[in-house]
Amino acid sequence: MLIEGWRIAYRGDAEVIHSHGYTIAEEFRRYFDVGVFHGRNRWLLDTFGRAEEGLRFIRSELTYLARHDPLQLPSAVTRTFAKYAGYKMGSREAKLSNRWKQRLSMQPLLLAAARPRRATGLSDVRSSGL
Repeated sequence: MLIEGWRIAYRGDAEVIHSHGYTIAEEFRRYFDVGVFHGRNRWLLDTFGRAEEGLRFIRSELTYLARHDPLQLPSAVTRTFAKYAGYKMGSREAKLSNRWKQRLSMQPLLLAAARPRRATGLSDVRSSGL
């Protein structure tokens, strides 16, 4: 959508309820897969930038928990570390064996397939029909 010229808009009146009941291991696996995607498609980060709001969210979450539910702080810190470690490992998945990729992924069958050709920019995506 961004490639086609759509824009992101902030709507203060928007309400969204979204939740996942992931375990810490599932959080790791999910972010491993995100890291694989970004590692294979670095041009997206180069074109659209990195998600800097992540650090702001972590600070906000930890501040909120410290004030309202401090017993949840260890879990939040552990989950944040699991997400970060999963993402970093996923972004370097080319150095891992297929066996390890399958163990670490939330989608092991997708990673078992042959590695797709890397798109290097917008022209590759447009010409590929994606």
